[in-house]
Amino acid sequence: DGLKLFLVKISDIDADIYVSEYSSGRWMPSKSLDKPINSKYFESHACISPDGKTLYFTSNRKESIGGMDIFTSTLNDNGTWSEPVNLGPGVNTHLNEETPFIALDGKTLFFSSQGHETIGGYDYFRTEKQADGAWSRPEPLPYPINTTDDDLFFFPSDKENSGYLTLYLPEGLGSGDLYYL
Repeated sequence: DGLKLFLVKISDIDADIYVSEYSSGRWMPSKSLDKPINSKYFESHACISPDGKTLYFTSNRKESIGGMDIFTSTLNDNGTWSEPVNLGPGVNTHLNEETPFIALDGKTLFFSSQGHETIGGYDYFRTEKQADGAWSRPEPLPYPINTTDDDLFFFPSDKENSGYLTLYLPEGLGSGDLYYL
């Protein structure tokens, strides 16, 4: 709804997820999501479902299959988050998964992975939540969306078959630029 901003604060030894809320024309000071979302491990990215009730985030906590894995947690009636659940070996691999973004349909998840069949480093993938709660086999986004570089941060837009992404192109203006496709 554009009224919550999820941030990550990185220290020398870990990273934690914070949230800031937009109120009275300004962003409020961010607050830590605390346990069970934040842990003594590295939480590097978060996104929220369109209904605001499901959080998707990455962590290398002990329940990880590989390095960084995608976890989910649901908002309880009392405003706390449930114990995180690993999305499992269909989505997570023995390497790293990062930057999950859930589409407006609430069931299509885009993420970056080193562990699925990639054309170089991290590539963008999409998976869909099935009626039984399982996730479909992740499918890579096509070239030239996926490149031989690390492809991170694909954010689906509100229009079908479009989104924002970061690309590292020689003709870009910086080390990584935002593009709309």
